Amino acid sequence: MQPIEIPGKKNYKAIVVVAPLYARAQPSYSAKNVFTLELDDQVSIVAQSSGWYGVRILTPKGTVLSAWVDKSSVRVEADQFVPRRLRPTPFPSNIAGKDSKALETSKTSSLTGNNELSLLISPIFDVYRYGVNQNRIGMAYSYRIFPFLMLDIPASYSFGGGFNTIQGGAGISLHMIKSKSVSVFWRLAIMGERFYDDRRHFSGISADFGAGVKWMPVKHMALSWEPLSAEVLVLNDAGIPLSIRAQSLFRVITVW
Repeated sequence: MQPIEIPGKKNYKAIVVVAPLYARAQPSYSAKNVFTLELDDQVSIVAQSSGWYGVRILTPKGTVLSAWVDKSSVRVEADQFVPRRLRPTPFPSNIAGKDSKALETSKTSSLTGNNELSLLISPIFDVYRYGVNQNRIGMAYSYRIFPFLMLDIPASYSFGGGFNTIQGGAGISLHMIKSKSVSVFWRLAIMGERFYDDRRHFSGISADFGAGVKWMPVKHMALSWEPLSAEVLVLNDAGIPLSIRAQSLFRVITVW
């Protein structure tokens, strides 16, 4: 992506420092994605609202696109930047001007988004008082709250060692970008669990901690691997002492 100069106006260039950066139709994290920027992409800043810059780019096909980006996600290449302020209303309608046709096209040009659906598989290892090794399969839905923070809602089924476990909960993951397609992340979740076999069953609550690497080779698919994460059974209704499991978690992720 390249910045585009606006004739007759002072242009300010900015460089993307947090990626993937989702450019929005409005200055809001809940607004529709217009396009996606990668690390070191350049944009022209033409407006600002509280915490947001209005930017324009020129695509390789020659189309002019406009949207809003979080100020913390770009570095302005200028000594001072004081563009005109805009109210937080849809960006294209505010500055469309002669480029209105191109900007209307941009509204439907979303390449990727904040939603992720992943298939997960993992072996589970006894670390302390869990007693058995198991295997896990499951799915998770994730939503990007901020450029670096995601809400995770996983559900899974574990089997082996003479009993089964159904697990579900919610958590967050913090993503630190290392390159255009690879990020390192840390994850924390609180999980409700149901343990059962042919004779008995009980419920519990576990804290889940993990760290791993995420690789996004194409815009709509990613792979992640947590070499080692821990699950601590902190509460249960069967009087079982605290136990610790470890897992090596692999995910295949669809992004939209």
